[in-house]
Amino acid sequence: MTITKIAFTALLFSLTLTACQAQRKPQTVAAKRVATYVAPTASEIEQKVDALLRQMTLEEKVGQMAQITLDVIGKGENRYSSFEPL
Repeated sequence: MTITKIAFTALLFSLTLTACQAQRKPQTVAAKRVATYVAPTASEIEQKVDALLRQMTLEEKVGQMAQITLDVIGKGENRYSSFEPL
């Protein structure tokens, strides 16, 4: 290939890329929507908890109450209970 063909190919390639970039619509600040977090109210949380408890069986409820957490299994003193006398 001659230098002329290489230069022509490079010019054609750069023009193609420029044309592709020009077709994109710039995003304006108004076009972007920012999701805002709305904290649930205490009554909404209570309703969800009540609905979940109604769905659970007795065995599931007992299992949740007797569930062992990682701090009990891990090294160190258990922060929820102590074997020392009161």
